[in-house]
Amino acid sequence: MKQEINYKKIYFFVFLFCYTLVIWRIVQVPLYDWDQGRNFIHGDGNSDRNVHSTAMFYKDFGIVEGSCLLPVFRYTGDGDTCASATNLGDSYFYTHYPALPDILGATYGYILDTKSDQWIRIFPVLLSVVFFFFIIKFCKHFIEDNSAAFYSTLIILLSNYFIAWADNLHKHLYEELIKWVFIYLLYDYYQKGKPKKNLIWMIVLYIVVSNISFEPILYLAVVSIGFCWIYERKILNWETVALGAASVFGVGIHLYQNYLFFGHSWQAVADDMLGSLSERTMGVDGNLKSDRGKVALTEYLEIPFLWFNRLERVYLIPGWAILVFAVLTMKKYYQENRKFYYACLTIFIATISWSLLMSQHFLVHLFTARHWGIWVALMSGVGIVQYLKIVKADFAGTRWYMKTLHVVFIGYIMVMVLSQQVFDLYLKNGFLYPIFGR
Repeated sequence: MKQEINYKKIYFFVFLFCYTLVIWRIVQVPLYDWDQGRNFIHGDGNSDRNVHSTAMFYKDFGIVEGSCLLPVFRYTGDGDTCASATNLGDSYFYTHYPALPDILGATYGYILDTKSDQWIRIFPVLLSVVFFFFIIKFCKHFIEDNSAAFYSTLIILLSNYFIAWADNLHKHLYEELIKWVFIYLLYDYYQKGKPKKNLIWMIVLYIVVSNISFEPILYLAVVSIGFCWIYERKILNWETVALGAASVFGVGIHLYQNYLFFGHSWQAVADDMLGSLSERTMGVDGNLKSDRGKVALTEYLEIPFLWFNRLERVYLIPGWAILVFAVLTMKKYYQENRKFYYACLTIFIATISWSLLMSQHFLVHLFTARHWGIWVALMSGVGIVQYLKIVKADFAGTRWYMKTLHVVFIGYIMVMVLSQQVFDLYLKNGFLYPIFGR
């Protein structure tokens, strides 16, 4: 009991640290420094800028005829754009991605009667507080060892994965929170005799997340089908069919928006979405570093390397260390809880699924490393506990080379923590941004 109270005290100080930094960044790091302080690594300022554009447009003009509540990009808020869906000047309506994050941003601006992105961020920050405490609850629920759950929680909460995205205006905060809640409900659904309320909530969440982003749709489909196989030895059951129907319905809402926008033409909708799909899977001229412009074979082969190499920019400990901890964790799960082992394997497959199907999008956007959040939480804490046992045993022995390996490995972790999180996030793009920023 005393140890649990100590954990709570540490979580309290972690909360203070995280939100001091989050609020400091809101005040000090401008939205339009999306090349550094709010780039694709630190909160995706480009997408936030699009939400801000949408919020300002609907604040100035309201819901104009023909807009169909679609996002409006490149509106500067100066009121000189014609309030028409056919004459927007440099601004334009965006149809390729679900519109809910932009609609929510516009709603926040309307409620607060403001165009300020700093004030609009109040609502995502409040939601991130819910996410903060749910991460603690999630890790305690899935990881039996208290110290392991504690390590996993700190690795998520003190990392770029959480801090730099806690005030995100676009999809990133919403989709990650929904994924964590969905998996929590899905696992308990099969573990606790299929309570109907879990399924109802999952259906609602699937509809909502399908209007936030396409990325979680694939992720949740993989875990839904995978858990169905683990617990019922079926590829499909009526629950997964219901969840699949929910995702189709959710996407259908966005497609219907586009149908109305394109003058009631399903052919125009199909052409628009298929063009976007082709770009996100294989790329188009000039999109990638290869001379051909499209995703080259060498870039496909690079994907497994990028899975782990990118994680050091997003999580408190680097990806190659997480891989070591994951091997130790999965070995333990395989020996002690076979179903949970396969559940974690399913989550791993879900995690990499987007990179395999939407390769161009994965290669271009480093923020797709955030797909790994749940898997990192399930792997890292348990792996650290197991690793520390090995370290203790090796340092009690006489094998000098093992001691050397541990020193090098731990040194590597510390260098990455200090350079990629402490310096880059906490200082350069955090508390010392007024010095390092533009």
